[in-house]
Amino acid sequence: NYLSFSADIYHNGGDKKVEIQIIKQIAITLLIGFMLGLQREIYYQSANRNGFAGARTFALIAILGYLSAWVQESAPFFILVSIFIFGMLAVASYFYKTFKSNFHGSTTEVSSIITYILGVMVQRSLDEYAVFIAVIMLFLLGVKGSLAKFGKRITLIDIRSVTLFLAMTFVVLPLLPNRMIDPFGVFNPYKTWLMVVLIA
Repeated sequence: NYLSFSADIYHNGGDKKVEIQIIKQIAITLLIGFMLGLQREIYYQSANRNGFAGARTFALIAILGYLSAWVQESAPFFILVSIFIFGMLAVASYFYKTFKSNFHGSTTEVSSIITYILGVMVQRSLDEYAVFIAVIMLFLLGVKGSLAKFGKRITLIDIRSVTLFLAMTFVVLPLLPNRMIDPFGVFNPYKTWLMVVLIA
């Protein structure tokens, strides 16, 4: 009897931990969707335009992703069907907006699809990564004006210089051996090229 009573307490305690975890995940999902939607809402208000979705809709989209991942555990392919239907709605919204206002931006529609995926990630216990991605999205969505001004100042020469630097850093450098290759033990290709990259 004592062992059975102890097992019941342990089982109930485990259930409470699971419930707390689910509540935490739902709260994170709502917060992600609400913050992303709020950013879009503020942007549309400042631009004096009607948006595809605001804070509440984005929060619901995130919850839709979370619930889809949850239902997927007992209903295979549910996420695929759900994301397909939602994606079609987002595409339809984009074409309707383009036809009605002649505005061709798709940032909000793409953000809504990513928000759905973030809800899925939270349900799969990837909440830390989901929050990190949401923060990056908020940053990118918030610096649109600055990026537009910056883009006007960039020339073709600047793009070529950046491309060359990236190739030097991420293509050439990893291929070089990180050891001395000359008889005198002086020349290390990796470290030498690293100095070139730092100077560049």
